[in-house]
Amino acid sequence: MNLTKYIGLILLTAITVGVWNTAEAKKDKKDSSASVPFIMEKTPGKVYVFGVSQRLGGEEVFITEINEIDSLALQKKTKFLPFRSALSLQLQSYTEGVLEEPNQTVSIFFSAKKDKLKQTLSKVRKRYQANSGKKVTTIILDEFKFKHPLDMHAVKTEGQKTNNAIKE
Repeated sequence: MNLTKYIGLILLTAITVGVWNTAEAKKDKKDSSASVPFIMEKTPGKVYVFGVSQRLGGEEVFITEINEIDSLALQKKTKFLPFRSALSLQLQSYTEGVLEEPNQTVSIFFSAKKDKLKQTLSKVRKRYQANSGKKVTTIILDEFKFKHPLDMHAVKTEGQKTNNAIKE
């Protein structure tokens, strides 16, 4: 579990630095006198997500149920999901750490419309069951649920403060 925390913290730090650098570059282009830094924050909206995890050449495929993530919206221009890599890291950490299935490759499927994502989930399940001959295991919401990446960062920050207080 500690490995998951460290990997998540490293990933969030990399995302924060990348977003900060992008925001600084845009700020320099627009107005060099602007002094307000870019802050990552939650956005209004909902996104529905499910994930598929498998080891290439392995015999078992793990598919999560559809999760609803509040305060996360698709990007307006590209209709792409922010924090995709953080979400796939969550599922990879779960399958490798908790389920003890090493070397997992993860895919994340997302949509703003739950019905559309249900159709995609159905197609993915049928494809794995019919064509690959692999065992398909469903990860139910009681076992694993995607968390908003910024919520994960807040929990780690509190945990770090607690650990620092204990050391002192």
